[in-house]
Amino acid sequence: MKEGTLICDYETREININGESFSDIPDIPVTLRRSPGHQQNFLDAVKSREQPESNLVYVRKMTLPMHLAIISWRLKRKLTWDDKEEKFIGDEEANALLFRTYRDRWNLI
Repeated sequence: MKEGTLICDYETREININGESFSDIPDIPVTLRRSPGHQQNFLDAVKSREQPESNLVYVRKMTLPMHLAIISWRLKRKLTWDDKEEKFIGDEEANALLFRTYRDRWNLI
């Protein structure tokens, strides 16, 4: 078994496997352009009126399973999710963790 680490940000990509370091994997073709970073991508999207890389539809689909898993982990039990209704089946305690109570509105004046 090989052990290693992957250090990745928007400027560098470094892979270390069994003490041997690579700055990138050159034999894998780049099929997607390199991201300028979330903040810059957001600003570019505002200026161009195009969707950012992490638009809300994409991000929601990507993060929903993680949030559901956290609820299951907190309750220490298996849960059944109804994707159409967007709630847990027969588990009000779990459903209560899907939302939080929002703070009161505030005004600038």
